[in-house]
Amino acid sequence: MYWPELRLYWVRMMKNKNNEDLKTKFFITNKVSEIVLTESLGKMLKDAGVVVINLRANMLPKGIKIMLEYFPINREFSMKEELIAKIKSYLKENFNLEDELMIEVWKTKNPVLEPAVIAAFIEEALKTNKPIRKILYNYLYRAKQNGAIGGEIYIKGKLGARGAKAKKIKAYFGFIPKAGDLRKYVKAIKYQAVTKAGVVGVGVMITPPEVEPYLKPNQKVKDEVKIEPEEE
Repeated sequence: MYWPELRLYWVRMMKNKNNEDLKTKFFITNKVSEIVLTESLGKMLKDAGVVVINLRANMLPKGIKIMLEYFPINREFSMKEELIAKIKSYLKENFNLEDELMIEVWKTKNPVLEPAVIAAFIEEALKTNKPIRKILYNYLYRAKQNGAIGGEIYIKGKLGARGAKAKKIKAYFGFIPKAGDLRKYVKAIKYQAVTKAGVVGVGVMITPPEVEPYLKPNQKVKDEVKIEPEEE
């Protein structure tokens, strides 16, 4: 189904309270609705200044369960109650959902180890023309201080005013497995930051502390944060 068709079918189905068999079949079998709901809700949260770490929407026979791990850049949502109210209002307005919702939200415990949070702050720094090298160093240093085994951040695009040449800056430290079984433990994100000069690619990879028991002795050394020269 396309978005308009799916939304109309959803509204019609939710209003039909007597047809429980139809509702149950739709919730269990139609995974497209979960994808549409998750993507739409994720975009709304990003626009509202909320970094989504993990978002899941599960369609159940008697309702919808939404689980969200997040970090608030916008102070308005520093309290869970405000964020839950925002989600309920959005889903009621756009999906005609209200009574069927079960929402669980929790803040991420260590935001400096989450690539999505780091990428969001880098985007803000790019928009305000803050010194990029200092920003990269600070976030990797903080990740290292919080137990990260390794980290890498790269920025590629037009850094500066309009008309500037595309450049690439990469900062890194420690060990980041890029092949083998350990690769699945690495937290990574590729992000497109929209600035006045254009779209800038941002990539962040963090090797979390949980990987340390699986490493060899020569892989546990945490090097100093290094920043490669800019490349045109």
